[in-house]
Parts: sequence; structure tokens; C-alpha cells
Amino acid sequence: MATPAPTNESVILGPFFHTLLKAYGSFLYFRSPQSHWLPGAATLFNPTVGIMGLLGGITSLASRRLLTLPNQVYDLDVVNGVLLGLMVGTFFAPTPASIALTLMAGIFATLVSRLIHSAVVLPRGLPILSSPLFIVGIGLFAVGRALALPWAIPPAANPLDLLFYQWLPTSVLAWLISMGQIYFSPTPCGGLLVGLAILLSSRRLFLVIILAHAIVRIELSFLGVIPYSIPASLAGTAAMLTALMTGGVFARPGGHRPFVLAIIGALVVGIVSLAAYNVFYHLGLPPLSLAFVSTTWLIMIALSPTSGEPWSRYWLYPPQLPETVAETTSLAEARGVAEGSIGLRAPFFGTWQVYQGWNGPYTHQGEWRYALDFHQVIEGSAYCNDGHQLTDYYCFNAAICSPVSGQVTACRDDLPDNLPGAVDATNNWGNFILIALASGHHLLLAHLRQGSLTISPGTMVTPGQILARCGNSGRSPQPHLHLHVQTGPWLGNPTHPFHLTHVIVPGEPCILHLDHLPEERSSVQHPRPCPPLARALYRAVGRSFTYEMKHHNHPLELRVEIDLAGATWLVANTRASVAFVQTDTLVAFYRRHASDSSLNALLLTTALTPLCEETFAWNDAIPVGWLPTPWWLRLLNWSLPGILKGTSHYHRHWQPLRLCWEQTVQHRVQCLGKTLWSCHGSADLSESLGWVRFRLHTPRGVVQGELIRHGMHPDHGIAGWEHEIES
Repeated sequence: MATPAPTNESVILGPFFHTLLKAYGSFLYFRSPQSHWLPGAATLFNPTVGIMGLLGGITSLASRRLLTLPNQVYDLDVVNGVLLGLMVGTFFAPTPASIALTLMAGIFATLVSRLIHSAVVLPRGLPILSSPLFIVGIGLFAVGRALALPWAIPPAANPLDLLFYQWLPTSVLAWLISMGQIYFSPTPCGGLLVGLAILLSSRRLFLVIILAHAIVRIELSFLGVIPYSIPASLAGTAAMLTALMTGGVFARPGGHRPFVLAIIGALVVGIVSLAAYNVFYHLGLPPLSLAFVSTTWLIMIALSPTSGEPWSRYWLYPPQLPETVAETTSLAEARGVAEGSIGLRAPFFGTWQVYQGWNGPYTHQGEWRYALDFHQVIEGSAYCNDGHQLTDYYCFNAAICSPVSGQVTACRDDLPDNLPGAVDATNNWGNFILIALASGHHLLLAHLRQGSLTISPGTMVTPGQILARCGNSGRSPQPHLHLHVQTGPWLGNPTHPFHLTHVIVPGEPCILHLDHLPEERSSVQHPRPCPPLARALYRAVGRSFTYEMKHHNHPLELRVEIDLAGATWLVANTRASVAFVQTDTLVAFYRRHASDSSLNALLLTTALTPLCEETFAWNDAIPVGWLPTPWWLRLLNWSLPGILKGTSHYHRHWQPLRLCWEQTVQHRVQCLGKTLWSCHGSADLSESLGWVRFRLHTPRGVVQGELIRHGMHPDHGIAGWEHEIES
């Protein structure tokens, strides 16, 4: 197995210290280099505290390696080791005993993180957060008090802090102090660096934490809490962290729900923080992260996926930045794999017309409104001759294939087919096939021909597999196919939204849709697969491809690699890489790591490549961040994520002189429906070698590449080879 090329940061620091540095950004689930350096620098405004934090992180990471324990997601054991070291340095002066306490803190962070993972994360699906900071921190603080360790002396304010205190409004100062307190650096300078790390990582999260702090300030003022007291400052920190988790990195963006939950979280944690402070104040102990962790867990448990459909797809795990999720969600929706709807292949071959659609006037009503009825129409008629015989209907006895992968749970084909105009009102669905899907839903194909089933209960089916023949059984006055997805395994269960994927809508030109819901009397066509093109574009792990780049000094060398999660990547010799998926019907790129002009040109001309042989067009939604836009558009997209939309329109046709398919594309960046920037390109697809040429035309110039060599990288048991491409 292989992974994408390592970052420059990890190459410079080495794996050990790179992991240690990442812990600073990982506390907030960030991954960018600035989110590592800036919070780490914030802790060093008090050098003693910062060094103790480093010592705690080093001890935690070292103990994990000595015990040969696996890495946790986002290295949360090391994160808590750093936080515990910062805590010890904040409360106690640097002495041999406090240093020993810090070393023990790192060891306890590693062990307690594993304990919480087993006791809370696995059975409840809750994140660890900074719960070890509270559990271990309370014990360490009590030990420090028992040993009568001297208290830490706060350092003198630096000149920049004094300037901030003099010129900044008190409300801004309160926000900066609460922000810095996240990393035990409650100063304006510390808060400025932490806030800058959040701003550079995610503009949406920055808005969320500002909103949360404003809400909790209003709440505490209403309750009569002194605005700039320690309880108010601690509540502000807890509110920002709770909102960042429940309405940010663990929340699926879209709509108003993340902001509503951030507001509710801030209001709840404000009360919890006041209660925790007063209880622990009388015990002589600091509340640490109790309010933040307990409130976040409370919200996640109360609004878990079992709480109803609105929350079934709200929470993200592992957590991600909202901008990243929004980008991938937009791309997924354009490609027919959006959340909330189930993608189905066409259950037939050739061209069929929708006889009755969603909310149809006959039987698709109420709980059964999400359904489609199909039949075949030629020259405006569903039958030939006088239509008195079943064999007069074009769709009767046509092959019906599986639109999904799944297991047949129930079926029957013993009911006779009705004569045209007659119905069997007793057996509504007639002969049918019910298929269980991986999502827990079930798919129904109904009104099948008597005695035509090729499967039985328990059979595993795959898309395109012939299952039966179209008939006229059950409540069906004329031959047609009924298709729906339902919520349960019993006939008559409520239906669930779905859409058709990989279907062609006839027209000039024909349009290939990956997310399509046909309307009544509209037609859809099953695309014809192109096996030679599928074989040529198959990218096995270890394959290598070299492109000569015009007007570039170095060629583009690509190799197919696979990471530990099973994702396949095209990795370039420039450390840039792009993840892709390949199926029997398409090759699609969906995630980019780093940027390179040569790889970008290949990516933007072949980002979505169907493996079908027709001449047709299709649309995609390439993320704006992938496009080589001018600086002012990049700045606008960075500062106001979501305001710009990328649209991509492809067209493919056969080039007989070059004996290849030519795939052209037009990319546009739009704002409020107006095009602000565009570029275009093309790629030549050979049915023997795949992508042999590509050209991307932008306002900056043209990037061209041509395949000159391909091969296989040698591995254990696999012989390497390489072939030159003849001109």
C-alpha cells in the first residue's frame, strides 16, 4: 500500500516532531500547517507554559510508541498530552516536581485516551475531545496541591498586549482572551494567533465562534454576571468550543441547522460553565474542560441519528472542515451520490418513457408517492396493431435488469398476466422482486411477467443483471414496470426518495445524467457500455504514465497508488495527487492534494469520464478551488465560501481520423448566475491507451500534454515493465 506524497512540513520536521506539532491544530480538528504553528506560537507567549505543553506532548507520543499503541484519529492522545502540560505550567511554577507531574501527565493522557475510546467512543459514537484533560487534570492538580507546589507567577504583559489593552474595545479584548484561553494563553496576543489559525483554516468556523461568543455574552449579561470576570471568560471559551464542534467540524453544512445548534450549544454551555465554576471553586479545583465536553456530548446524544430523520445525516465522523464538506457534497450531488436520495441504474435496456411519475394522478399518492412507472413508446404509441393482445405492447416481455447491488428478500411470479384493460385488485403489486439495499432500504420491481423470474430469495444481484421480464400482473391495466424504494421489507411500506443515475435523456445533443428524476411522458435511455474504453482507462495500482508537457522543462510522471483507507490516487512526480474512483460506467476524480499545473490540466479535462460509446454531453460541478482562477476570484472564494459556483459542461464525439474519442469541456465560475471567468479544454481518449492527449486553455495560456510512456511499477511478485508510445 502507498499513501499520497508527504507534506513539506513532515519532511522538514521528521515524523515524530511533525506529529507533535500537528497536535496543536488537531485539538480543533484542523490539518493545515498554519493551524499547527500559530496555536503553538500562542502558547509560547508564556515560555514556561509553552515548554511544559511541549514536554507533555513529547511524553504522550513517546509513551504511545514505547507501548506500540496504534495512532488515534487526529492523535487525540497527543493533543491531550499537550493540553495537560499546558495546564500544569499554567498553575504551578517550574520545579523538578512540576516537571515530573508533566511527564506523568503525558503518560496518563495516552492511557486515559484509550480508556475513553473503549468506554465512550466505541459504544456511543462520541468523540474524545478534551475529556482526558478534565479527568487527568483534576487528579494532577490535586496532587500538586498535596505536594504544596509553588504557584506559577503570571508573566508581565508584553508591549503588544499593552497596546491592545489601550486601543482595543473591551468586547474585542474579552473575545481575544477567551480565544487564547483555549490553549492556556489568555492574552490578547495569544487569542489573536489562535483566532488567526481558525480564520485561515475555515471562514465558516470563524463566523460560528464569533456568533457563539456574542450569544453567551448576552446571556451572561442578562443573568447579571460581571462581563470581564473569570467565570464570564471561561464561559466564553466553552461556548466557542461547543459551537465549533456541534455547529462546525462535526456538523454537515447546509441550511440553518448548524448555526441554530451553535446558538443552542452556546446558551446551554453558558449555564453549565457557571455551575461548574462555582461548584469547583468551593472544592478548590479548576473546572477545566468539563462544561465544554459535557455539553457537546449532551447535544450529540440528545440529537443522535436515532432522534429522527432530520438528524440521521447531520453528524460527521471523522470531523471535517465545513468548506471541505460543502465542496465534496456539491460534487457528489452533481454526480448522483448525494445524501438523502438513493441512486438507481435504469432497470431496463433501450429507451423507455415514464408512464406515471412521482405524485402521479393514479396510484402514486400519499406514502407511495415516490415511484415511477415505465413503458416503451414508439411514434407516440405504446402498442402496435389494435392493442388487444399483450404481445402488441412494445414493453411486454422486455428484459428487466437489476438497478442496484443487493440481496433478494422476497419475490413471486405465479400470478397470471392480465389482458389489456383488466386488473387484479387483490394482488396490487402482481409478480414482484424485493431487493434489500446496504442502506437498509428495499427496492421493488413490480408487475412482472408470469414465470419470468431468474432469481430466488437470497440471491445476490448486481446492476445490469437480468432478473425477469416486463409483464402485466397485479393492479396493472397495460404492460409496464413499476419501480420504487421503500423504507421497510414489507409490501406496502412507505416509499423513499430516489433518483436515476447513468441514464441518457434523448435529444440534440443527448445528455448523460448522473442525477436525474424524469417527469411524466419524458424518456430515458440506458447507455451502451464500451468495454474497450473501460479496459483502457482502468488504472491498476502500480501503473505508471508519463506525459510530455509542451513548453515545460519536466514531464508529468504519474503513478497509481492506494492509501490505507482503500482510496486510489494518481500521484505526480511534483508531490501533487488526486483521488479517483473507477466503476464499470465511469472514471471520476473527487479529491485533490496539493496543486500542480500539469496535473491540473489532466484533472480538469478528464475529471468525469463516462465509459460509454455514444456521442453525448454531460454536466459536472468542478469545485472553484480546483480551477486556475485569477487572484481576486481566489480571494473572493476564500473569504466568502459558497458565493461562487463552478459549472462544467462536457461533450464527446468520435474522431475517425485520429481513431479516438475527443472529450471537450467548458468550465465556468458563476456568481448569482453571472459568469465571471471561464476556461476550456479537451482530451483524446484511445480505446487502447486511455488518455493520450489533453489540452487546457485558460486566460493565462495553454497547458498541453501527450502520453509518451506507460508501464507497471515492480512490486513483490509483480514484474515491472515500461513501453514507449510510438508517435
